[in-house]
This record gives sequence, structure tokens and C-alpha cells, in this order.
Amino acid sequence: MYALMLSRKSSVEIKGIVYAIPERSDSWLFHYPNARWVSLQANALGLPAYTFRPKGGPNEELRGLILFLRKLSEHIEFDALICGVISSNYQKKRMDAVCSTLGLELIAPLWGRDPERLLREIVNAGIKALIVSVSALGLDESWLGRLIDMQCVEEILALSRRYGIHPCFEGGEAETFVIDCPMFSRKIEILDYDIVKENLSAYMVIKEARLRQKYPRG
Repeated sequence: MYALMLSRKSSVEIKGIVYAIPERSDSWLFHYPNARWVSLQANALGLPAYTFRPKGGPNEELRGLILFLRKLSEHIEFDALICGVISSNYQKKRMDAVCSTLGLELIAPLWGRDPERLLREIVNAGIKALIVSVSALGLDESWLGRLIDMQCVEEILALSRRYGIHPCFEGGEAETFVIDCPMFSRKIEILDYDIVKENLSAYMVIKEARLRQKYPRG
């Protein structure tokens, strides 16, 4: 979400949100938990949402994304993709390959940023994100549903120094879900969820959510 905010501040016209709902929980390229609820985020942004359903392994996911974007370009005009990659060479190279194949520009405003400073910057920018998945030493089930505020940031950084966790979870140590940010016209309220445990990982499955007004009516 912060990549979108920075892009908009740089006068990039955002045409819509492309999001993936992978069939596999161990997708290499895409977030798995609660991906379908990105449609609420797009609604709050006032943007159309375009759903991609990747199948298979990493190479199949990549080819599927290229085909999906090529077909999408027949209906709407766009010349760039915005990506929130920070330091994952794996993801960056594959997004570069997608854009190169389709003749698009890759906009990656977070790429190469210092993750500790970036994490603080994201919170200070007014982005409210919940931790919805954990799969690293030091991050247990008790972190699920926690809002990333400055207190949380300091605890994450302490775990990073102790266990080598990427401060922005770029290594898949955790995943987040944005419930509010300055670009949202309304905020997301989670009404019901389950907790799923898989081996050493755990994640929230949002069962019901809705958009609410940010401020009480006067």
C-alpha cells in the first residue's frame, strides 16, 4: 500500500488494482492468506479490482500473470506496474521479467530502502496494517491480529536483531493486511476470523469483513 501512496504522490495515475488469489498456500510470488479481501481495499481506494487466480508452481504462476496482464491490456490502457518489493531479488527479477515481456515500466519505490527506516516511515505515514500470518522463529500465534504501531515496530526490530527476521517481512516471515490508510475513503472492519495452524506457521483466515465510515457523521 505504501508503494501506491508514494506513486500517487509522484503523480502516477493509478488505473486499478491487480491482485492474485493463489490456489496454493505456499505460493512463491503471491500472498495467500486473505487475498480475496483485497477487493475491499480496492473499494476503499475507489479503484477497480482485477482478480488473477494463479495455478501451479513458480514458473506457471509467472506465465499465468503475463497472460493475465496481456489480456487485461486489451480492455484498459496501462504502461506500468507498481510493485511493493523491498529487497527480494527473487520477486524483483520476476517482476522485471514480466514488465520486460509486456513492454511495461516497473515502478518499485520501496526497492533498496533501509528496512528499519522504511518500517517506521510506513507507520508514520498513517498505514494501519494487521499481522495475519506468521512463519518465523520469534513470531508465534500471539502476533496474529496485532496492529503494527510504533510499539510493535520496536518489538519487530528486536526480533530482527535476535533472529535475523527481515523488519518488513520480505523473507516471508509474516504477512500483513492493511485495514486503513490515508488513501482509503473508508476503513475495513474485520468481523469474524479463524486461526489456522500449519506445521510451524499460523495465519488468520478472515471470514467476514466490511467497510465502515472513518469518522462519525456530524
